[in-house]
Amino acid sequence: MMGAGGSPGGNAMSNEQLEQRLAAVEKAVAEMQQKIDALTKVAPPGNWWAQIGRERTPEEQQAFEDAMAYGRYYRITGKDPPPDWKPGDPIPDPDPEWLS
Repeated sequence: MMGAGGSPGGNAMSNEQLEQRLAAVEKAVAEMQQKIDALTKVAPPGNWWAQIGRERTPEEQQAFEDAMAYGRYYRITGKDPPPDWKPGDPIPDPDPEWLS
C-alpha cells in the first residue's frame, strides 16, 4: 500500500525533516561515543586516585600504602599482624595450618 507522496506504508518526509532527524541521530551517536570513551579510558598507573577524585595529600598517600601493607600481611599469613609489626617489616611465611 502506498502512502502519501508515493512512499510505501506512510507519509513522506520532506528532505528538511529527514536532514533534521539525521542530524539528531548523529548528535546522539557522538554523545554516546564520548560517554563510552570516558568510561573505558584507562587511568595511567599510579594515578587512578586522581581519576576518581582529587590528588591525595602525602599523609593520605602514606595511610593508603600502610593499609595496603597490612592487607598484604593478612593475605600472606592469614592473620592480623602483631602490634609491633610495621609496614616495611618482613612478612613471615604463611602458617601451614592456614593453607590447608
